[in-house]
Amino acid sequence: MAVFIDGDFWHGWHFPRWRDKLGPYWSAKIQNNRRRDKLNFARLRRLGWVVVRLWEHQVEADPGGCAERVAQTVRRGMGVR
Repeated sequence: MAVFIDGDFWHGWHFPRWRDKLGPYWSAKIQNNRRRDKLNFARLRRLGWVVVRLWEHQVEADPGGCAERVAQTVRRGMGVR
C-alpha cells in the first residue's frame, strides 16, 4: 500500500478554480506536479499497489477519519471486514 498526503497548494486541490491567479511559473509547476501525480498513481496501480490519496485539508480536518480510511483499506486487502 502507498499512502500519499498531498499538499492542497503544491498538488493543486481544485486547481482549475484558482490557476488563473498564479504567474506562469507557478501555474506550470503545479500543473506538472498534478501530471506527475497521475502518472505515479497509474504506475503504482499497474504494479499491484493499493494507493490511498489524502489531501492536506482532509487530514487537518479529520485525522482520525483519514487514519480509519487507511485502516479499512488495509483490512480489505487482508480479507478482513
